Amino acid sequence: MNDNNNLFSSWKGWHSKVSIIYITILLFAILIYFNVRAVHPIWFIISFSVVIVYFYILQYCTINWMKYDYRKFEKKLFWHSLFYRVITSIILITVAELTWGIPDHVGAVDALTYHKEALIVADFFRSFDFSGAYRTAISFTGYVDNSGPPLLLGFVFAFFGKNYFIGTIFLALLGSFSVVLTYRIGALFWNEDVGRTSGLILMHFPLALFYSVVIMKEGVVVFLVLLITYLVTKSINGLKLTIFNFLVLVLSVASLYYFRLAVGVLLTFLVPTAFLINKYRGNPIKSWAIGISSFCAFGFLIYSIGELDFFLSKISEAWIVGDQREEYIGIQNVNILDLSFREILLSPIYIIMAIITPFAGIVEVGTRHGTSHDHNYYNIAGILIWNIFTYFSIIGIYHSIKERFSNGFMVWGFTGGYLFILTVTVLFTRVRFAYIGMPLLFILAAVGLQKSKNNLYWYAYLGIIAIGTIVWNILRLQVRGL
Repeated sequence: MNDNNNLFSSWKGWHSKVSIIYITILLFAILIYFNVRAVHPIWFIISFSVVIVYFYILQYCTINWMKYDYRKFEKKLFWHSLFYRVITSIILITVAELTWGIPDHVGAVDALTYHKEALIVADFFRSFDFSGAYRTAISFTGYVDNSGPPLLLGFVFAFFGKNYFIGTIFLALLGSFSVVLTYRIGALFWNEDVGRTSGLILMHFPLALFYSVVIMKEGVVVFLVLLITYLVTKSINGLKLTIFNFLVLVLSVASLYYFRLAVGVLLTFLVPTAFLINKYRGNPIKSWAIGISSFCAFGFLIYSIGELDFFLSKISEAWIVGDQREEYIGIQNVNILDLSFREILLSPIYIIMAIITPFAGIVEVGTRHGTSHDHNYYNIAGILIWNIFTYFSIIGIYHSIKERFSNGFMVWGFTGGYLFILTVTVLFTRVRFAYIGMPLLFILAAVGLQKSKNNLYWYAYLGIIAIGTIVWNILRLQVRGL
């Protein structure tokens, strides 16, 4: 980070214009093609309005904020992020109350469960019965990796009040810090321009606003992933790793096991590897010492909570999950671990699909609770925007591995590892799972924006993605017999 006032953003005005034109054409084509099977036209209007506002804010900030020094930029980034998230929370709560009489977002399933469980756990915390709170949180499902949300939010409700809005404000704060961490990681990983561009992209990204305020796992998982990535990236790029930072690092990785097991396992291996392949402050012995000690610390924490067998069994279930997802979404024989000659040849395509997807579901397939809409409707605008940026992410991954192999390991390493998990489990079509990898992919997209040379490829890519979106919606109807 520096005080350079001559910075410029790689995201230009013509990028925004092309993006808006592309989404306009796509939404119009879908409305015409699917006609009455498309979602209600009001959702096209809402989605298009969100897209227009998103690119307007992105363009305004990239023009006017680049002149600020990094301290002022970071403050504006945080407070604007928090503002957008609080507004989103108020909108979601208001719509939910008017639609079905409860504050949890319309169509919430897991969120309803976590909210109710957190209120129960909060009573234990209020009585300072911490062991009771821990046992109760695990008892709801019997699984450690589902106990994180009621434990964390139960603590918040216990000591700051049980109002639902308080819980969303806490999550909004985590989401705002996640935006700042994205900026810092990008600046450390590549340069200040990449950091600022990626931070601005995430600041008001619709999916980030949604998952930063609903009571679900994803916002917390993203925060922990970014915190871990920041601490490691900072250390392997020459800055001192204090004992306090090391403890935060270990506890953050351990905490992930209570929210998203696969991510915790992935980072358990990535963090030590990052130190082992780098020279911590020019000293390879210190790097190996930190890497090995961190791995041992993670292993001890996993063993000490007495759930090692559970963790190992969950890892082995990835194949089962993949088979189930293939059957659910109507595709067969796409599991990367089949290891046939055909699958090996096609595996790069699967990885690219995991980067680009999910596609927006813009056809009416019915809601689980018979309501006028569910959470999928809120995702439309964010997914359309996401599909636009992923072209640059692919370019960014290539240049990051080529030019920042060692000191950028945490960024491209987590991205590659998590994409592999999504591919094996065929969960890249689920927005909530795909979102966890998006912030770091935005950093790579910012790199790709700097490195991109031929814009014609981007235009061709958008055409292919438009076709993919239409095909995906046809598949959604066919699988459900509609």
